[in-house]
Amino acid sequence: MRRWTTLSLLLAIFLLTEALVCPEKWTFFDGKCWFYSTRSERWPEARDECRLRYGSDLAVISGERDDNFVNYLAFRADRLLQFDEGKAPSESECFERTPGFVLLGSAVVSPGDVRSATECAEHCLHSTPRFAFVCKSAIWFEKTKECVLNDAAAAESPELFVKNSDSGKSVEYFENKCFDAIPVEEGPSVVGREEIRMLPGVRNCFDKFKHSSLVGFADTVVENVTEKECLSKCWRCEKCLLGKRCKSVVYYRGARECILLSRNRRGNSEAMNPLERGADFFERRRECLPENCADMEVDVVFVLDGSQSVGADRFNRSVAWVSEIVEAINEATEFWNAAVVQVGDSPVLDYDVPMDSFESLAVFRRNLSTVGWKRMPKSALGFAARRIVADWRNIRPNVDLTWVVFLTDGVTSDLVTTEYELMKNNRNLSIYAIGNSEFVDESTLRALATSERHVVANGTLDDVLKLFSRDICSEESLEKMRPHQDRPLFPNTSENAIFSDDPKPSTRHQGVWLGLRRGSYGTLEWVNASPLSEDYVKPIAKHLEILPENGECVLREEEKMWHLEDCSEKHEFVCSMTPLQNINDKLRNSFQ
Repeated sequence: MRRWTTLSLLLAIFLLTEALVCPEKWTFFDGKCWFYSTRSERWPEARDECRLRYGSDLAVISGERDDNFVNYLAFRADRLLQFDEGKAPSESECFERTPGFVLLGSAVVSPGDVRSATECAEHCLHSTPRFAFVCKSAIWFEKTKECVLNDAAAAESPELFVKNSDSGKSVEYFENKCFDAIPVEEGPSVVGREEIRMLPGVRNCFDKFKHSSLVGFADTVVENVTEKECLSKCWRCEKCLLGKRCKSVVYYRGARECILLSRNRRGNSEAMNPLERGADFFERRRECLPENCADMEVDVVFVLDGSQSVGADRFNRSVAWVSEIVEAINEATEFWNAAVVQVGDSPVLDYDVPMDSFESLAVFRRNLSTVGWKRMPKSALGFAARRIVADWRNIRPNVDLTWVVFLTDGVTSDLVTTEYELMKNNRNLSIYAIGNSEFVDESTLRALATSERHVVANGTLDDVLKLFSRDICSEESLEKMRPHQDRPLFPNTSENAIFSDDPKPSTRHQGVWLGLRRGSYGTLEWVNASPLSEDYVKPIAKHLEILPENGECVLREEEKMWHLEDCSEKHEFVCSMTPLQNINDKLRNSFQ
């Protein structure tokens, strides 16, 4: 055993000598070398593996920056930069290559296990979500397959941009010309906030109760998230709430606040408040229901023709039909919202019933009953259509369907233009055109609607109601709620199992061991005896220490979830160590 240990240490020293500062496949980040092992070991054996094989120790985290990096290293939970379709810059478009040069004094990260210059450039392009800094240049060492990411470019420090005089070293410098194109929301202003990966179709895994909350319970509060991010975090949480599973959430839409709960309505019915304005309560189901149109979230914008050509009787008929259409939608799903606007020749769109201005079908109908015919001299349907589609073509967060419904005789003083034809070609939006009289201009209705099947020219109320009842539970509508086939909601192999709430074997690991465990006096201690950081680790530790029955060793799960686990359980692990030399010092000594 001692002979093997000595050989391992000699090998580690050799690797450190050949490499820049970290052994092969290790990543240099924040002044330390890090390694993620895919081997599953008990906590003591995992620590021995780090110490004896690599001369390091189980990972020590000093703050949120380190924690976010571990999340990327172990779970690859980075959020790749999203550019407009067709405009995503590639490595070849973004980088200017200069062979034989290096930039000194600006190295921040050296990612491990990089196999090519292209991969190195890709890391630089996506450095903000992965490593919490903006990479302006990269250096690639072909012989040792090492990649160095810099926070500066050659033009900023020309005196530190030096030529490689060692013919035995093949080195290339890449300057990032695209870092200014990073969207604002991806830039340094949000560095340090770990992103929650949204599970497609997760809404089908929860029962929703509008304007409700479970009073008196709040295990964890997550701020500044969308509803679906909130549900995704709860669904992934098996032991994140002091060792307990997340069973329900309360989501405050206005504040974008998510409260994770380890309890649900069962046994706590007296705590259920059905009159909580601004809040929705979600309870975890035993199984996800991807074919359930009762979960559908729908926005409907009713556009009433208020011009003189319509007449009072036909206008009032339109109002009555709106009431019936909404009732039909309400029978399919209670999660709908609606707005009503009257159009004519006015350049201003003044909503008679604004979106989010009511809490129930009864209140909507009461508001609708106050809408009167404005008897506008002319009808500028073309102008109104462009304005309304421009306002609603981007679907609201958490909404599955957005419908725009015109009720008109089709008589208009302007044209439905080619610009509108292009605008309505939007998969997020379905536009209906309903004739509200015996004599309608069918050509205008067809020009307004997104398809022929969304036109009712001379139909009855029954025809209209059948249309909307059919469409809300159509295959096309349900498809928008389903998990993407290339991104299953859960990684189980069985098609039926992906929607099961019961734990099953999975190829995805459940967490990684950190170098934190209970010491002799019951308090949590790092393996290197370093103090717990006051502003980050210590609050987490205080939260964990109140559950002695759950285990002695800390397991770090995805999305910043820490909990105490039995040390005899087998998990993957992360090692870390402080190198003998800083990466910038090593580069300076090698090239100056």
